[in-house]
Amino acid sequence: MPLRVLELPTKEKQMKNHKANQNHNKAIRRSAGPRILSHKLPVCEATGLDRYRDRHQAKAGARAVCNGETRQQASSYACPDCRGFHLEVRWASQRRPVQMDAVRRETEPRKLVLVDIENVTEGARASCAELSRYWKQLRHTALRLTADDHVVVGAALGVASRYRDVVTGSNVKWVLGANAPDAADYALLAAVNLFDAAKKYDELVIVSGDHVFAGLAKKARELGLRVRVVTNRPAGQRSPLSRELREAADSCTSTSFGFRWRDDSRHQRSVSDLGRVAGLPRAA
Repeated sequence: MPLRVLELPTKEKQMKNHKANQNHNKAIRRSAGPRILSHKLPVCEATGLDRYRDRHQAKAGARAVCNGETRQQASSYACPDCRGFHLEVRWASQRRPVQMDAVRRETEPRKLVLVDIENVTEGARASCAELSRYWKQLRHTALRLTADDHVVVGAALGVASRYRDVVTGSNVKWVLGANAPDAADYALLAAVNLFDAAKKYDELVIVSGDHVFAGLAKKARELGLRVRVVTNRPAGQRSPLSRELREAADSCTSTSFGFRWRDDSRHQRSVSDLGRVAGLPRAA
């Protein structure tokens, strides 16, 4: 029986095969999508939800949860019990977002707008129809928003579940807090990086009268941003603008939209009540 002589591959052929294998492995990784590293997260004792140590880790977790699914949205919010962050996962609304004015007016400064939705509606007492009309007036008349502006809306989980489909736009972002007092304030303060904002925008607009934003307004002015405060004061009612915030701002604008608060106590819902209606965890 004749012996078969095995021909060993040359060094050049070995390098060629190695390179082909590398290209094949790269193609497999690209087709598999982004690489997601996972590990076991600690659990919050108060809510039973996974605890992320900070907002950056929570954002990474939100990207991993959605994993390219455009219909699914995940938002992070701070938890006052575990001092960490949790995720709220929801399916995106099919409602078409409102487009801002595409043409930028040369005289208009580029604005970063912070909306404390709970301060505007006095604890979510406005109906969705009323808030929709107010948002339209605010967007087109008081603020004159363009596509270059950016709007950040802060709210507790329960309030966001009620109003999220009302305050919309191509450049509107919601940041969430737990169902606790001043949740919208803390969510907005945690979401704003004034150093980056000073490089991108000319004006900081605070749609709230709460004194907690006075420190933010002072810091923004130190960094070169013009600060404007917008509050709503219906005829015959007391101004919601605090003295500290008024003194810290460059200018103040007051709208006069009349919300029709329901006097029936059955309809007076607090932030925590809205969270229970939406089936969301309640802060202790």
